[in-house]
Amino acid sequence: MKMNNLKRRFIILSHIIIFFTISCSEANRTINLSKQLLGTTVTITVISDQTAGPRAVHAAFDEISRIEKIFSIYKSESQLSIVNSKAHIKPVKVDSEVLDLIKLSIDISKKTDGAFDITFASMGNLWNYRNDEFIPPSSVEVKKILPAFGYKNILIDEDNKTVMFLNPLTKIGFGGIAKGYAAKRAVAVLKDFGIKDGIVACAGDIQVFGDNKGKPWLAGIKHPREDSIIGTINLYGDESISTSGDYERFKFYKGKRFHHIINPKTGYPSESGLISATVICSDPVYSDACATAIFVMGLKDCCDFLKREKFLSVILIDEDLTIYVSNSLKDRVSLKDGFKVVFI
Repeated sequence: MKMNNLKRRFIILSHIIIFFTISCSEANRTINLSKQLLGTTVTITVISDQTAGPRAVHAAFDEISRIEKIFSIYKSESQLSIVNSKAHIKPVKVDSEVLDLIKLSIDISKKTDGAFDITFASMGNLWNYRNDEFIPPSSVEVKKILPAFGYKNILIDEDNKTVMFLNPLTKIGFGGIAKGYAAKRAVAVLKDFGIKDGIVACAGDIQVFGDNKGKPWLAGIKHPREDSIIGTINLYGDESISTSGDYERFKFYKGKRFHHIINPKTGYPSESGLISATVICSDPVYSDACATAIFVMGLKDCCDFLKREKFLSVILIDEDLTIYVSNSLKDRVSLKDGFKVVFI
């Protein structure tokens, strides 16, 4: 489990670090490009020749930009914004792509007993972490908005492709699933261009495909309390890795940390005992959503959840910096000395 010294170039992301080897061969070059999309830094890395690679990467970025225009909560013309502004009044017609992602989100909500729920957006700016003079909302404000939470407030008509909200204060947001969806779609575009090896990294949501010149891709897991990594994990083939933590967006108030991951059942930042939750599986949409859900669940409920969802593997860190690792990852994870590690 000890981590060896690493002498490769790396991409530093908000939660995860990807290491890769630089190629000097014209026929097999590592091409790496980053852009600001989805409210974060998106990085695409492919191993390809200088003709197909750049065209494929730019097409993948175009696909992510298209997704942002549809699912952005900040763009007034997006389908999501139109749904949020009108669906409490009458059914709103949406594209099949939007309807499918809402349906998938509801399905994951049911599987996670509401730990993941796109109606978290009903909170709006109540928890305003952008404010330098951050003050938590009052319990009265939270209680007022809490009935708007819950996927059961979303009514879908599949025949007519419409969405309606049963509570006038309900709104939805795809902040816990859209980056994974964007990564999945971007990889599909890259493969359509004939790219066989690469990475799409939307902040803490990453999908790899192929390999790193005959070796696995190597991801470093960020230390949740320091500017360093706690260890690395090998990723193979079409695998995805997503992390949710309390250290990306947060404020301190009277000595207490308030972070952006809201527990849909309380309306307050999750206090599950976990400070970081990393999920590895074959689908970046599921790893994205389940990382959020597991962070909210906490260790005990997560273990029960993993018994049902056997295709998921996890790396969890609690408030004492104890690291919990799925048994399935035992031979793939290298961790720094000094940490207590428990296999689950």
